[in-house]
Amino acid sequence: MRGQRWLRILAGVLTVVVGLSLFAGCSFYKVKEDGEALTYDICDDTMLPEELLSVINSKKEEPFNLTYSNNTYTYIVICSGRQNRDDVGVVVDKMYMDENAIYIESVLRQTATPSDAVSKDTVSYPYIVLRIARTTTPVVFKN
Repeated sequence: MRGQRWLRILAGVLTVVVGLSLFAGCSFYKVKEDGEALTYDICDDTMLPEELLSVINSKKEEPFNLTYSNNTYTYIVICSGRQNRDDVGVVVDKMYMDENAIYIESVLRQTATPSDAVSKDTVSYPYIVLRIARTTTPVVFKN
């Protein structure tokens, strides 16, 4: 009798612990379709911290998104990975902020025309880095 009671208490505690661990760190919020427009800089490699540039170069074979912050800025990186052509680039269609997050809509778009003498045998790793004032607001990538 005493053993069964102990098992029921243990099962109840485990259920509560597992339930809490499933929801720990999660936050639910509605994603809006627009909000406050943000001002940002598009950075070339010379404007990037060495550590960030190193991370980009090590990951650029595969598509990825990331944010990186230093004491002054937050950098938002969108990379499309290896492309078997050099006439495409990452373009930001929309970037806005609401009370929950910063939202970025981007696309891989052709950036050159056939008259630009683009070689179809060239490999590229298109990415874009946006720089904004330092923030801890989460970034939601919609690409």
